[in-house]
Amino acid sequence: MTIINIIGTKTNGETVKKEIKKDIKKLSLSFSQLVKVDLSSLTQCQELMVLDLSFNQLTEIDLSPLSSSPKLQELYLYKNQLSKVGLEPLAQCQQLKKLSLSENRFASVNLTPLKNCRELQMLALSENQLSKVDLAPLNSCQKLQTLLLSKNQLVKVDLTPLKNSTNLQMLHLHKNQLRTLNFSPECNWQSLQMFNLHTNQLRAVELTPLQKSKELRMLALYNNHLTEIDLSPISGCQKLQGLFLSENQLSKVDLSPLSKCPELRELKLDNNQLVEVDLSPLNECKNLEALSLDNNWLSVVDLSPLAKCQELQGLYLNNNQLTALDLLPLSNCQKLMELDLRGNQLVELDNTILKKIIKI
Repeated sequence: MTIINIIGTKTNGETVKKEIKKDIKKLSLSFSQLVKVDLSSLTQCQELMVLDLSFNQLTEIDLSPLSSSPKLQELYLYKNQLSKVGLEPLAQCQQLKKLSLSENRFASVNLTPLKNCRELQMLALSENQLSKVDLAPLNSCQKLQTLLLSKNQLVKVDLTPLKNSTNLQMLHLHKNQLRTLNFSPECNWQSLQMFNLHTNQLRAVELTPLQKSKELRMLALYNNHLTEIDLSPISGCQKLQGLFLSENQLSKVDLSPLSKCPELRELKLDNNQLVEVDLSPLNECKNLEALSLDNNWLSVVDLSPLAKCQELQGLYLNNNQLTALDLLPLSNCQKLMELDLRGNQLVELDNTILKKIIKI
C-alpha cells in the first residue's frame, strides 16, 4: 500500500501534512484553514473521484495534477478567496459531474475546458464578482441539471448555448445587475423546475422560451423594473406552484394563463402599480394558499373567484385604495388564517367573515 503526502499551509503559517493512500477515491481538506495547498502528489491518485477543498482561505490553486485523475467526478472549491483558477486540467476529467466555485472572488472565469466534460450535471459560480460569463462551452454539457450564477455583478448573460439543455432543472441568476436576458425562443428546457431571476434590473423579459418547460415549479421575477409581462407562454406549466412578480412596476397583468396551472400555491403581485386585476382565472387554482396584492393602486377587487380556493391561508390586500369589499366568497376558505386589509378606505365589512381576520 503506497502512502503519499499532501502538503499545505494554514492561516497561522503552520505546515499541514496529510497522508493519503495512492488509491484514495475521496479526499476532503475542507475546514482546514488552508491558505496554500500543493496537489502535485495527486498525479499518483488515478482513482480519485472526489476532491473537496471548500471552506478554506485559499488565494490560489494549481489544478494541473488533476489532469492525471481521469475518474474525478466532483470538485469543490467554494468558500475560499480565489480570484483566478485555471480549469484547463479539467479537460482531461471527462467524468466530472459537479464543480463548485461559489463564494470566491472571481471577476472572470474561462469555462472552455468544460466543453470536454460531457457528464457535467452541476456548475456553481454564485457569490463571486463576475461581470460577464461565456456559457458557450456548456453547449456540449447536455446532462447539465443545475447552473448557479446568482449574487454576481452580471449585467447581461447569453443563455442561448443552453437552449438544448433538456436536463436543466435549476437556473439561478438572481441578485445580479441584469438589464437584458438573451435566450432562444426555441429553448427545450423540458426538465426546468426553478428559474430564479429576482433582484435584477430587468425592464422586460420574454417568457416564450419557457413554453416547453412542463416541469416548471417556481418562477421568480420579483424586485426588477418590469412594466409589463406576458404570462401566456407558461400556460402549459401545469405543475407551477409559485409565481413571484412583486416589487416591479406592473400597472396591469393578465392572469388568464394561470387557469391552466391547477397546482399554483403562491401568487405574489404586491408592490406594483396595479389599478385593476381580474382574479377569475384563479377559479381553477384550487390549491392556492397565498395571494399577495398589497401595496398597489387597486380600488375594486372581485373575490368571487376565490370561493373554490379552499386551501387559501393568506390573502393580502393592504395599502390599496379599496372603499368596499365583498368578503362572502371567502366563507368557504376554512383554512384562511390571515386577511390583511389595512391601509384602505373600507367603510363596512361582514362581521361573520371578520372573525377569521388577524390583521385589519
